[in-house]
Amino acid sequence: MECSGVVLTGLPPVRPYVTRFDAATGRCRPCRRRVPGRHPRQTSDALGAAASQLGPRALALAADLNKALGLSFGKVSRLFQEFFGIAVSRAGLCRALDSVARVAAPTYDALAGWMRHSAPVATPDN
Repeated sequence: MECSGVVLTGLPPVRPYVTRFDAATGRCRPCRRRVPGRHPRQTSDALGAAASQLGPRALALAADLNKALGLSFGKVSRLFQEFFGIAVSRAGLCRALDSVARVAAPTYDALAGWMRHSAPVATPDN
């Protein structure tokens, strides 16, 4: 005889990790222009409020929620705040995904070109 029971499936709390990049800033002696140091994992040289960036996994989730599932930037922003404690504005998400699109465009274009010149593939339905 088997015991039957209740199965409860839950989600653990998700805690984002934060990486801080502290890089020295110097000045060019001839022109006195500010020259910021840079860490290889940094995605921007922005300062102030713009110095906070989303990492690749957060960007991938935001892109999937917005593009594949149709959530508005406002809803993605709200979800990030409520479930992950990550404050990001609608405009910030929009700019971040525009940046992702610019970076991905050459790869997308190359794949599309390759597909245009490849032989047709028959599916089992044909």
